[in-house]
Amino acid sequence: MTASQGYLTIEPTPQLLRLLASEGTHTWIATRPPHYHAYLLLTHPAGILRCDNETIEARMRGLAAALQLTASDHSLHDIGDRLHLHNAADVTLSLDGCPHQLLSPVDDSWARCVSAGGPVTVAVGLEALPAKASRAVVRDYCVNSWSAGRLLLGTTWARSTP
Repeated sequence: MTASQGYLTIEPTPQLLRLLASEGTHTWIATRPPHYHAYLLLTHPAGILRCDNETIEARMRGLAAALQLTASDHSLHDIGDRLHLHNAADVTLSLDGCPHQLLSPVDDSWARCVSAGGPVTVAVGLEALPAKASRAVVRDYCVNSWSAGRLLLGTTWARSTP
């Protein structure tokens, strides 16, 4: 555990990354023709592990730090070349200072948008969210978390990997 900007952070572990990939990843595409924008939201799944809110926040802050994500009022910053699309079915995120990567399945439309060169906003929420949350619940989570400064963000683009 480390302290980062006055917050407790826990570096990502292989177990946390597997949990997030299987239960805490939410993807969608925003379409405002002619522009398409892919989103990848990572949240700690509610009720999966027995831990308090402080531990959840520390884990998610550690993940956000490894991805160079920050709170943002209006503009998103580039987090570098860290997203890789594999066989149009999986995506990996490289993490700074961590030998592990987050591997997550994605649907075909998301993969097509990203492989066509569309930007990807990567977001880490500091609050838990149910694993199978509906789109409306995810949307409300994002709006409320962003308004409260509890959604850490950055933008990247994908590289295709065979």
